[in-house]
Amino acid sequence: MIDPFEGFLRERVLAFPDLSGARLLREIRAMGYEGSYTAVTDFLRDVRPSKPPKTRPVRKFKLTRSDAKNLLIIGLRQGRW
Repeated sequence: MIDPFEGFLRERVLAFPDLSGARLLREIRAMGYEGSYTAVTDFLRDVRPSKPPKTRPVRKFKLTRSDAKNLLIIGLRQGRW
């Protein structure tokens, strides 16, 4: 049932990958689509380009020997190691 609209949906998603399923559903409903929201989102899940996983930045810092010793002692007292 979504077959006649697949080309349109692919074009829209490639041009604007962040468009929501609800927005695209409104657009194809205006073109005559009578199917469900779930059918649209299932199709979009396969078509939409995947986003890279979010990563946290790594902070690097240098410790002196006494700093490392103090952190180890604190960690041992708090039961972290």
